[in-house]
Amino acid sequence: MKSALLRIITNQSAFPSLTEISLTGHSNISGTNGAGKTSSLVLVPVFYGIDPQYMVREKPKTFLDFYLSKARSFVIFEYQRQDQISCVVLYRHNNTLHYRFVKGDADSTLFTEQSKMKLNNAENIDCWLSEDIAQITEVSRQIKTIKDYCAIIQHNLSHLSPIKARQSGLKDIADKFSLCRPGKSMRHIERLTSVMHKKTKLMEGLKDMVADCFIDSQLNN
Repeated sequence: MKSALLRIITNQSAFPSLTEISLTGHSNISGTNGAGKTSSLVLVPVFYGIDPQYMVREKPKTFLDFYLSKARSFVIFEYQRQDQISCVVLYRHNNTLHYRFVKGDADSTLFTEQSKMKLNNAENIDCWLSEDIAQITEVSRQIKTIKDYCAIIQHNLSHLSPIKARQSGLKDIADKFSLCRPGKSMRHIERLTSVMHKKTKLMEGLKDMVADCFIDSQLNN
C-alpha cells in the first residue's frame, strides 16, 4: 500500500479549539482573509521534515509561539505507512519543539473518550503521551531535534546508520514509523512539498537534490 498523509489535527493551536483537516482525496480549504488557510497549508511540509521556523519566518511569532503556545497545544499528523496507520505528535516541552510517534490511528488511540478525558486533566502533552497514551499503544521516546525527526520520517539512512544513531534508538524508530519501505528513503521530500509556499532558493534546493541522488547512486554501485 502507498504512504500518505491522511489528516492534520490541531488543538489550542492556530485555531483555538480541536480542529481536523482531512487530506484524503481532494481537499478544499477556503475562507476569507485571516481564516487560517495558509496557516493550515504550511503544516504539510512540516510533516515531511522541513524546519518549521522556515515556514513561518515572515510571521511576527515563532512556530512554537504561534502553533504550540499552550501546555495542551499540539499538532497531530495521521499518516498511512504501507499497511499501518500511525501518528506523529508535535508539542511544546521546556519551551522547545518535540515530537513523539504513536502507533495506530488517532481516533482509536489519542481520541477515545478516556484519552480525551485524560488530556483535559494532563499537566502537558508530554505527560499525556508518555503516561496515558503509552498504556494504550506504542509511543516512541521524545524526538528532540528537527534533524532527527526528518531522518526518521524520511528514513534517511546516511543519518541513521552511524553508531550513535543506532545506540540512541533512532534507527529502530525509523524502521517502525518512517514513510518508506525497509531499505528505501525519501530524502528531500520536505523541499518539494514546500515549493508551493516558499519559492525562494528553489534552484539551490534542486541542485542539492540532484547532487545527493548522484552521490547515492555512486555509493550503491
